[in-house]
Formats: sequence, structure tokens, C-alpha cells
Amino acid sequence: MHSQTLKQTAKIVKLDLVGIASIDRFESLPAEHNPKSIFPECKSVIVLGKRVLRGALRGIEEGTNFGSTYGFFGKNVVEDNFLAQATYDMTCFIEEQGFEAVPIFAYNKEARMDFGIPVASGKPAPNVILDPEFTVQAAGLAEIGLGGFMITPEFGTRQRFAFILTDCELEADPVMQKSICSDCGACIDLCPLKAYGEKTVKRGVPGAECEVRELDLS
Repeated sequence: MHSQTLKQTAKIVKLDLVGIASIDRFESLPAEHNPKSIFPECKSVIVLGKRVLRGALRGIEEGTNFGSTYGFFGKNVVEDNFLAQATYDMTCFIEEQGFEAVPIFAYNKEARMDFGIPVASGKPAPNVILDPEFTVQAAGLAEIGLGGFMITPEFGTRQRFAFILTDCELEADPVMQKSICSDCGACIDLCPLKAYGEKTVKRGVPGAECEVRELDLS
């Protein structure tokens, strides 16, 4: 299966973004965030994205509608319905080509909880969750902005992501270099909770790391 065939199929199922990362780009990640912990035979990581509608933000911006605009069409329905269905369809397509495929939502890695003990020596405790910012950057779709947000050239911060791990060796897209965020700090200054500290850390794919302000959790 060719990468271009995969991307053409993604358009058919109404995905807005699709990128591919080779498994070697994840070598620096610990086991609890590494695709190989979930699928040891994985050769490619596919990132799929659906846009958040520009109009879904208007009720929030005006302060007049916080539920049926963004709550549904910017978050819940986009992720749990539209993106889930497209990810399922893409996984079916890959399996029909004779390969194995593992669909995964792009959960926040900070929400990882150890629900048990390792099932074997050398294995991480469940649940393994991929690092979403790292994965999306590795697939060439987004950079990590100063505020820690995933930013794409097409939609800025307005998209939801899902992943598919596969043993099909696909042509990878170039890693996304930082080129959109200018580190102006506007997102830091406008944060209503003043949640950012003064320190910065480097996050992302080795060789293409982005400066990110740390959250102040005190």
C-alpha cells in the first residue's frame, strides 16, 4: 500500500488532515508513551485530523452560548462521532489491504493512569498513552506553540486528532519544524487562570524541538 493511496482514502471519508510518521522517530520516548508498547510490530504511525468549525467558537467569543456551539461541534461530536467514524473507516481500509491496524484517540498524556501492574517483566504498566503533541509533529502536521498547543498551517489550533498504528511500512512525511508560532506570548498573557510559569522547556521530536512555557500547577 502506498502513502498516496492512504491519503486519497482519507479524503473520501472526509478527513481534513492526514500525516505519516515512521516508527524510528519515536525511539526517544519512554515505554509508557511509545507506540511499540501497544503494537511491537508497528512500522508507521498515521495521524488523522478533523477541523473544529470556525463558527463553533462564536458563542464562546460572544459569551452567549457555551454548550450547543463549541461543546458539541467543537469538541464532543467532532471527536466522538465524526473523527471516530473516519478513524474506524480508515482502520477497516488498512485491514482490507492485508495489514494490521490499531486505532487510538489522541488523549492527553498527562491523563495517563496506572490501573495495574506490568503483565510481564520489562513492560510498562497500563495504560500506555501516546504523546499527542510529539506524535502530530512527528507526522508533519503541526508544530508545538509556546503555550503548548498543537498548531497546523491549515486550521491553527482548531482540530481534533486520532492515531492509527500499522505494520505497513509507509512513506513518512517530513517532521514539522517550528514556523508558525512567533513566541509572542499573547496566549500566555491572555490566559484567564494565569496558569503559565516563567520557565520554558523543549518539547517535541529530537532535532525539531519547540520552546514551551511550563504550566504553574502550584
